[in-house]
Amino acid sequence: MRYTLPDMEAPVPKPEGAPIVGSASERLGAALNVIGLSKSVYLRATFAGPWAMRIPRRGHLSYHFMVRGSGVVRMGGRCWTLQAGDFLMVPHGQEHELTDGAPRQASEVPVVDDLPWQPLTPFSASLNDGLLTSSAAMVCGKATCEPPQHPLWRALPDVLHVSKDHGARDLTTLPLELMRQEIERPALGGAAVVRRLAEVVVLGTVRGWLEHAELPAGWLTGLVDPLLGPALLEISREPGKPWTLDGMAKLAGMSRSRFAERFSTIVGQTPSRYLLEARVVQARRLLRAGHSVSEVAWAVGYASEASFGRAYKRHTGESPGQSRDAQPAYVAAATTRDP
Repeated sequence: MRYTLPDMEAPVPKPEGAPIVGSASERLGAALNVIGLSKSVYLRATFAGPWAMRIPRRGHLSYHFMVRGSGVVRMGGRCWTLQAGDFLMVPHGQEHELTDGAPRQASEVPVVDDLPWQPLTPFSASLNDGLLTSSAAMVCGKATCEPPQHPLWRALPDVLHVSKDHGARDLTTLPLELMRQEIERPALGGAAVVRRLAEVVVLGTVRGWLEHAELPAGWLTGLVDPLLGPALLEISREPGKPWTLDGMAKLAGMSRSRFAERFSTIVGQTPSRYLLEARVVQARRLLRAGHSVSEVAWAVGYASEASFGRAYKRHTGESPGQSRDAQPAYVAAATTRDP
């Protein structure tokens, strides 16, 4: 399997005696169980050479699946070649270019600010008004990561690239092949099928990264640490408990001072800061599920709505009520028959 990652800061070595197997694997699996996607939409894009377009920075996850032909994705001074069957994901939504690979000045690449997210209406792009025969086709999609501030989403690298020739049958291989078939031979309900297959591929890509990448410093490294891992997972599962430093250290079998020092070194933040973030992640998920602010405040360990509201807004920049009003929902599948 080949997962191509961008250059990253020097990774923190995995703790000795803590490969991602056994209990560490279970902790990573538990993290995957609580993440998902919402507001997932996509379009079918066809390109006639020469072709290029720039996708502006957005606050959502973006992905591209090369159905036919080839292309190049450029971002931050680096580039990734996509062959038919390849999948590339931009988890944090940075600006990037999709091109035929020909060298161009940045000013020559048009910015596509608002793509027509209509899966039943193919989108075409060309730099010569489409006078040439279509040379490439891909599925371009976007989605909102849920919960938005979950540490697993934040820990992902800027780009994840899954090559068709990665040499293993995993959670991306079959869904990508099914996506290709649905795109090339549209059928009733194909729009909904492709959208859900894309979500499976995204989660499979995240899982593949967890299994094969050197872990960057932070939450993931802490999660597989044999001492910190159980405490981190328990806090994430039940952030509303009346946690104390003593209680956290006891789960790790360490003294308060040694626990706090190890936690800050490996996770990169204090235990109290991690607890706050875990509570905010849980709170946002509950709010978007429709629970009242008072219910959520109690569930995540606050004695009053007021104290919860202050902490939540200080951390997220929005009030609990604003998060609740922005409940995620899948874009409704079209009711018309696919072409």
